[in-house]
Amino acid sequence: MSRSIPRITIEAKNNLRFLEKVKPGIIFEGKTDYDIYGYLLAKSKHGKRCGKDVDLVIGESKNNILKYHKGGITFPYIAIIDSDYDKYLYNCIEDERIIYTHYYNIENYLTLEEVLDDFLDGVKIVGDPSVTGRSMLQEALNSIQPFIIACFIKMVNSHSYKLEDVSIENEQWWNSKEGCIDSDNMKKYLAVAMDGLDNKLIDEQFEFASDKINSLETVDYILNGKRKLEAVFFCMHKYFPNYMKGRNKKVFVGDLRRSLLCSPIVSEFVDIIDQKISELLSR
Repeated sequence: MSRSIPRITIEAKNNLRFLEKVKPGIIFEGKTDYDIYGYLLAKSKHGKRCGKDVDLVIGESKNNILKYHKGGITFPYIAIIDSDYDKYLYNCIEDERIIYTHYYNIENYLTLEEVLDDFLDGVKIVGDPSVTGRSMLQEALNSIQPFIIACFIKMVNSHSYKLEDVSIENEQWWNSKEGCIDSDNMKKYLAVAMDGLDNKLIDEQFEFASDKINSLETVDYILNGKRKLEAVFFCMHKYFPNYMKGRNKKVFVGDLRRSLLCSPIVSEFVDIIDQKISELLSR
């Protein structure tokens, strides 16, 4: 499968219903998602048929895909969408045509422990050989713990202020000297965002959220994988400065992508997509 295959929008694809024969489609949220999905599809059993027998469709957002799904899509399809908080909150739509990511979004797969272990095996020669996927993840997550707590608080309170899609380097809470998120600054941000909630209540919310997060199997259910990726990116600069010299986040994603299938979770995800493509092609 060529990763340069043109992708059609869901609106344009839906308007092809008047043609005599319309190919089935795999719907993705956006073009940036395809950087990862394209790689996984190329490694799948039906990779050579993607773009040829099955159209690759850009949904232009999760909400837009679900709007079309509810209103009626005129071609056979599967839609692959980010779980966001839906899996944690048990809000996933039960429909065989919709595939949710295991975790918050597709980027979470890039920083799974097995993926990092395989990637680090190839770069330890130019950095600290004692670093493992687990140790890097632990340090990365510790550095953004106040951010993770804040995301949980926002989720359980159903607030709408901006947070998950804001870089961890935001000047309102990032401590560049320490290379971590400042807990006090994050609390100040929340106090303002939550309509002037007093410090005592913010502290109580932080304590409650921290306990809940510590009981989770993984924070990947509630943490935007892009923010987790940023934290790992900073750790890589700390332990492997020579390797990371000149590498931006986009290049780093390409590095990690090559190790994705070392994770059983990712392999399972690809198998699920493969099965759904088989069902599409058999109709």
